[in-house]
Amino acid sequence: MNAKKVKALRKKVKPLQVEWMKTLLNEKEATQVSIDNIDQLVPDKDYYVARKTMYLSFMTHKWIMKYLKKYPDINSFAELSRYYEDKRNQTQQNNYSF
Repeated sequence: MNAKKVKALRKKVKPLQVEWMKTLLNEKEATQVSIDNIDQLVPDKDYYVARKTMYLSFMTHKWIMKYLKKYPDINSFAELSRYYEDKRNQTQQNNYSF
């Protein structure tokens, strides 16, 4: 992917993380979340291990970049979660089909 496109996608990561964090908190706490302090609030570890397999942690910088590279038209957390749910449902259907 072109460096200019990656740079533009990287600029979308923190606003998406802020939107996500605000959905988890009540209104009073959500007002304290900003782009400046989001790095302290999101998970530090980029990966977790389950059944001897390493996975990307949800809503970390790397996880969001993975989805933005695949779907560069994402502009909000709602769109991101729609793509994530579609992917999850597709994976579950593939696991259950014989």
